[in-house]
Amino acid sequence: MESLTTTISVQVDKHDKEIAMEILSSLGLNLSTYVNMAIKQLINKDGIPFE
Repeated sequence: MESLTTTISVQVDKHDKEIAMEILSSLGLNLSTYVNMAIKQLINKDGIPFE
């Protein structure tokens, strides 16, 4: 059976990643879930979903 997911790799400032992970953890999320949410919003909005 073919996998329905794929792996991506991004370069992120180490300090920024640590802060982001702390914030996401306090929200009950992890970085992978947040990236998937951001990608879904990009698709739904047909563009960058940030003002």
